[in-house]
Amino acid sequence: MVVHRRVACLSLAVSSLLAPMHAWAVGTSFFRAETFADFSLATPENISIRSDGNVTLSPPLKLKFESTEPYVWCVAVDGRGNMYAGSGEEGKVYRIGTDGKSSVIFDSPEAEILCLAVDNSGRVYAGTGPGGVIYELAESGGKVLFDSEEEYVWCIAVDKNGDIIAGTGGEGKIYRVKRNGKAAVLFESGQPNITALAIHNDRIYSGSAGRGIVYVTEGKKTKVLFDTELMEVRSILFDDSGDIIVGCSSGETEGAPVARRARRRSDPAEGEGSSNQESEPLSGSAVFRLSDEGLVRNIMPLEYPIYCMQLLPNGDVVVGTGEDGRLVRVDSKGTLAVLNKVDATQVVSMAANGELVLSTGNMGKVYSMGKVFARTGDLTSMVFDAGPTSSWGVISWEADTPKGTSLALQTRSGNTQKPDATWSDWSGNYSGAEAKVTSPEARFIQWKATLSTNDVALSPLLRNVSIAYVQRNVKPFIAMVSVGGGAERGQSQTDQPQGTGPQEFNGFLTVSWEVEDPNGDSLEFRIEFRESEQQNWLTMKDDLLLKSYTFDTQSLPDGKYRLRITATDSLSNPQGLALSDSRDSDPFVIDNTPPEVFRMGADVKPGRKYRVTFQVEDETTPISSCEYSVDASPWRPVFPLDQIFDTREESFVLETPGLSVGQHIVVVRASDSTGNVSTRRLVINAK
Repeated sequence: MVVHRRVACLSLAVSSLLAPMHAWAVGTSFFRAETFADFSLATPENISIRSDGNVTLSPPLKLKFESTEPYVWCVAVDGRGNMYAGSGEEGKVYRIGTDGKSSVIFDSPEAEILCLAVDNSGRVYAGTGPGGVIYELAESGGKVLFDSEEEYVWCIAVDKNGDIIAGTGGEGKIYRVKRNGKAAVLFESGQPNITALAIHNDRIYSGSAGRGIVYVTEGKKTKVLFDTELMEVRSILFDDSGDIIVGCSSGETEGAPVARRARRRSDPAEGEGSSNQESEPLSGSAVFRLSDEGLVRNIMPLEYPIYCMQLLPNGDVVVGTGEDGRLVRVDSKGTLAVLNKVDATQVVSMAANGELVLSTGNMGKVYSMGKVFARTGDLTSMVFDAGPTSSWGVISWEADTPKGTSLALQTRSGNTQKPDATWSDWSGNYSGAEAKVTSPEARFIQWKATLSTNDVALSPLLRNVSIAYVQRNVKPFIAMVSVGGGAERGQSQTDQPQGTGPQEFNGFLTVSWEVEDPNGDSLEFRIEFRESEQQNWLTMKDDLLLKSYTFDTQSLPDGKYRLRITATDSLSNPQGLALSDSRDSDPFVIDNTPPEVFRMGADVKPGRKYRVTFQVEDETTPISSCEYSVDASPWRPVFPLDQIFDTREESFVLETPGLSVGQHIVVVRASDSTGNVSTRRLVINAK
């Protein structure tokens, strides 16, 4: 729902907010809702959200029955207006009378009532699972009409002769069951499940799961009508023109979540405390329209699962989904609208007889939906996070309000992501087309639109909502400053463990930093330096836009230093309102001067061996290594007298091998910890 945009200057709508000259960021931003995707993030109650982004009232949803079970898998309606609901986990069938009272008319030995059908004489039939039994129900209970000896009876329908047509799961067959219980197999699909059935013009239309294929059976012959390329056919309908409407979902091969839960009550449980909130397949779904000419058109692709469908009198299709219990309506042109939302996770079944009846999962409920607009409906926006504490400007909206209809908006604000008792109360109604937001300054804000009508054939129409806001300016925060060596003129000791003292560098040095600004302001940086004995900071680089800088350490004398990085948001804020933050680096040492080798001398030993003594000193960093070579022989290491390199001044003694008579050259090479190297030679006249 968020469209978060910045503009260069304050609008008149919020300029008054800066009168006290708090530290507010300059740019005005907007919390906008103006598309289907935006409004779909809001919570509707008797509200329809169309694919063109327009919002209207919808027919009201009325709660007819609330089960204590997690699922009401199926609903049916008889000619007298009584509703029947089949539940999941207890396997019961409820009748909800026209007076609203409900009673259990059948308690199945199976765990799940998966499908219901009512014939022209008012007899009710139920298909179950696991166990795959069809029951004929009466006031006093039910009797077994047919035991398929398969796992599931997913769907049943009654033809004009009163025969029961049943689709099963396990072997994916279609049965014809006579009133006397005699049954015959009409078709073996070769798919695991037959999940959808419809009878039209004496033809039986069926859909499978495993591969989502639509079949048509006429007499004893069955042919493939359409391979959907999805995994499940969930529903098959026919409109007034004779076109076939097919709802498909790319779910699991069992065809519905019930197959993963269904068990006989006598079966052992799969584990104590097993969750009813199993994850549902969220892959693609679609509604297809198949014409008499064999043309197929995908009129509604969806990203969430389709569970059921039903036709409205005007030919629109209502789709029950597993997307937070949303009802979606689609017309013949594929125009999409979120029609309403139930207080459950999934809409799993629908029936129609004058009005739309639907059932839900998580939790198991039965609703009816009227034919005309509700008299009032609310659309409550998502909670918008403005970032830092913000001041609210004008709330504005575009709407059509025909005579007899009205639209009003309210706001509330707070500092918790989920509204609680600390939030402000809902404001009074804003009316007209724009108004100054009266909710207090806060980090979060929410709006609610109330649509009302006195004529249930008319609805107001909301096109967009926008709230202007200005963030309180919050200073940037520098989280880290890092100093590392460059690639030239020596190797840095960047792998030195932290806490072991200042790092030591020569060559080129790179300083980098991590910084964040809660307002998203543009930042610029200043780099300063100070030597350990120095009182004040000196500027090395100003007006820097990048978050790193490399400089030549030879521009500074050897010594111990710190760098200070200062970040300011002055590029996005006027003078007097800009804020800044500074952070110092850890101390580090610059050493570009090689150590000195001095006091070099030699004493002769027996066999014309010579004992050479010398000292090495560095002004800035400790000596790290020392080697010697006699007459250009390979370098050999030599250690200090105390056998450890740990100070800036070390003393050494080495002994040459026996030398022949004549002149010889001894060369000493010493390095400091930043890689600076120096050498010195000693000429020995051996006698």
